[in-house]
Amino acid sequence: MTYSRVINNNKGALVSLKVQDTAGNKSTDPLTANFGIDSTPPRLTATKTANSVTLSFADNAVGDSGIWKSHDTTPVNTGILKGGENNKILYRVGPKSQLATLEFGEKCAPMPDVQTVYFKYSETSSAPTTQTLTLPSFDVNNNIVAYCVQDNAGNINRGYYPNNLTGCFSSSAMPTIPTLSPSTLASHYAPFLKTKLTSTTLSNNEKYGYSFSENPTNASCFRGILSTNITTLVTNQLNPRPAGEITLDNWTTKLSTIKNTTTPNGNGYYYYDLGTTTNNTLTITAPTGTGTKSVIVEGGNIQINSNIEYTGTGKTLLLIARKNSAGQGGNIYINPTVTRVDAIIIADGGSLMNGTTNNGTTTTKNWITNATDLTNRLTINGRVYSYNTRGGSITPQATPGTDFDPITTNIGKYFDTTSATTPLIATGTPTQAATYDLERLRVMLSD
Repeated sequence: MTYSRVINNNKGALVSLKVQDTAGNKSTDPLTANFGIDSTPPRLTATKTANSVTLSFADNAVGDSGIWKSHDTTPVNTGILKGGENNKILYRVGPKSQLATLEFGEKCAPMPDVQTVYFKYSETSSAPTTQTLTLPSFDVNNNIVAYCVQDNAGNINRGYYPNNLTGCFSSSAMPTIPTLSPSTLASHYAPFLKTKLTSTTLSNNEKYGYSFSENPTNASCFRGILSTNITTLVTNQLNPRPAGEITLDNWTTKLSTIKNTTTPNGNGYYYYDLGTTTNNTLTITAPTGTGTKSVIVEGGNIQINSNIEYTGTGKTLLLIARKNSAGQGGNIYINPTVTRVDAIIIADGGSLMNGTTNNGTTTTKNWITNATDLTNRLTINGRVYSYNTRGGSITPQATPGTDFDPITTNIGKYFDTTSATTPLIATGTPTQAATYDLERLRVMLSD
């Protein structure tokens, strides 16, 4: 009887081994083994023509472990296909507008079935180091292919292609937001917003939407790109911060560590997975130091209780709260006392709101119910990507008025972020609508 297990990796030191059988017999000559850790997922090179796409995966660098074999069968009704020379690429094809339902979870399972394991070990040294999938007759303008590939060390590369950010959603394609004052300017926000809200040709999403909520197709595309980048740069590479840590108050010692090590990453990433914690809201303080800093909270929210001033050469702060497949998180709360935030804010699946969090419970405030608490002007130096509305809690005054009045009946508009499809609700109470309305995030003053 023989037993063999091949371990290929030359990143570690050489180790001398002896083998013993169940009868106690030992090998006479020491064996030399080479141990190391593979923490790099298969690398993707993607190309496209006018009517086809090709995905080429490689796991063939020094220290790589080769690509796993997928299970011989996959559950029905998932739409999952297998491709590549040895059927080791899992993929699904569909329109860009359905990206959220096409993408794979962290174990290459379809959302929300993120616990199912779709790969199995290749116990020999013959695990393929490359796999290529070509899809002919592919509509590159309207369709995408979601993919997931895993190597023998368990590292996963998942995402979708084509992922042209400029083509679906980008800062260069976003309209310029009109100035707030003075009201005598033709570009003043009030006439622009009134025209938008009273339009008879725009859809409700176009009337009341803002960034994510204005164009569902573009939002789905953008969120897919965001998911791919976070998976590639963060979840595949880094360890999340310890479970139960809900305060980011030291920007030097709380950097996330590189996966399978205790070494802090050098790219300014602070990664939290709070989907399994009772208190899933991370409270952050103003950053210290310099450079780009990215806070990614998976399955949780972000709470800002004090001013964040982080500007200057080489300084950028990115805040991302992501709703997970269980519907947890995705919101960013700003304390009503805060007057300045220098950051790019992404509430991925949720909204930006006035709120305070204590012992895991968040209390939100809005300009209709809590006007006296929201008189501090808030300046955000950056961008906001969220499922907020713009004008969902107000109604334009009759001509010739150019101002707006608060709604008083249940005709408020807000996006239901508890739903997977984030539909626009058109029968919200004044309080509900005002909570999500960026047009009146704080009380407007005549100054």
